Amino acid sequence: MLWNVMLIIGLPAIYGSIWLSLILGNEKAQFSWPEKGALSIGLGLGLIILTMFSLDLLHQALTFSSIIFGLSLVSFPALIYLIKQKNYCFSLKEFLPPWPKLANYEWLIIFLISLKSTFVLFSALVKPVVDCDAFQFYAIVAKGIFFDHSFSLPHLQQYIGDKPLLPFLAQGWTFLAQNSTNDSYLKLIPAVMFICLIIVFYAVARRLAAMPIALLFAWMLSTLPFFVYHATTAYADLAISFFYVIGTFYLCLLIREISAKKSAVSFAYILLSAIFLGLTVWAKRAGLVLAGIDLFILLAVVIHYREILVKQDYWRLATGLLVFLLIVLPWLMLGQLGTLTQITKSMITAPAIVQGSTAINPDNGRFLAMISIFGRKLFLYNDWQLAWAGLIIVFAFFWRQILKPPYSFILLIIIIDLLSLFVQFGSGETFRWLLDGTLLDRLLLNQVPIVLFYCLLVIFDSKDSWAENKNRVV
Repeated sequence: MLWNVMLIIGLPAIYGSIWLSLILGNEKAQFSWPEKGALSIGLGLGLIILTMFSLDLLHQALTFSSIIFGLSLVSFPALIYLIKQKNYCFSLKEFLPPWPKLANYEWLIIFLISLKSTFVLFSALVKPVVDCDAFQFYAIVAKGIFFDHSFSLPHLQQYIGDKPLLPFLAQGWTFLAQNSTNDSYLKLIPAVMFICLIIVFYAVARRLAAMPIALLFAWMLSTLPFFVYHATTAYADLAISFFYVIGTFYLCLLIREISAKKSAVSFAYILLSAIFLGLTVWAKRAGLVLAGIDLFILLAVVIHYREILVKQDYWRLATGLLVFLLIVLPWLMLGQLGTLTQITKSMITAPAIVQGSTAINPDNGRFLAMISIFGRKLFLYNDWQLAWAGLIIVFAFFWRQILKPPYSFILLIIIIDLLSLFVQFGSGETFRWLLDGTLLDRLLLNQVPIVLFYCLLVIFDSKDSWAENKNRVV
């Protein structure tokens, strides 16, 4: 079992750490070793997906050996460069004493987070895939990749359709790495993503608040029932949340840094946000909308702060946009042009939909039903505990602060995300999925970690302490 886990997760982490070293460059001291480990796993999984896609595009068989060869081929020049520069993101010093002294209550919170993480790993590995849609679509294609060494064959394409490839290829990698079709390991990657997301959340929160506060909010994230549930399934919902939330976290730090303007804009934040948002598009069709919203907000930030940004900042932002496009365009051109067209049409007709829903007409019942269901799901169900109530509390007690940049920009991400869901359910046939309660929570999974982060940001962040907090890595 341990050997299988090392192959499935360990190899992506190793290759991901090479590219993470290039991304962080001289900014690696701002990142703690757990944070760098979590990011390495995410980057490594993304590399594997892109490598498998490229190999199949070149009509090469998808085998464990061919994937490793492809990864090594693109990573070897980067590794040689890092050796010459002596700039690997991990150093032995990080793992040696002296270690920080923790209070008993801090150890208690760490124990509770570890206990929940252990439960998630055990729940994910103790049984094979039992989720109907995951078995019907993703697992079948993954087994097809294992036996046929390709995902582009007609009998597999009928299951893929225009769906993004990351869930299919990630599960295919799981089978190829363990050299068997043991379904129990298909849920290993979501469970590890759950742990990695908590680590990144804590690391980002630690830049803004003291350790007990950051640990407390990380623990709150780890206890969200619906978040925990999807970490033990083979659906694509945890994957899209993982990449989107991490990409948005570093975008929020970037926005915070631009507004403070006490140092140069972090190139690492730009690249990490661009890469993880790009991989969001590969995870699920909604990734196009989510990434588009984040890019729109970033554009608004650049316009707002255009007078204080320097030429180097624009070059870095342009490089980040180029990286995002290089990741997104291959799949967009080959698989999601139809989806992009549908999204564009829905955005054009969105004002008419909203206006028609609020007017006195036969669709008014639908609008009221949507308001009622959204309210119940956000505040009266146990899926999110008190996360959304915390946002209301922030509105009530910090309303002057949230209207000012950068808090207003980050709040806009949450608001536009919710409005996009409202428009989506108010049009087309998706309204019935809102009524039976099977879809809304899965879509809200992308916003709740950002809501928790926003509450922490508004309550505990301070511009005066930014220079002190930004380099915290413990």
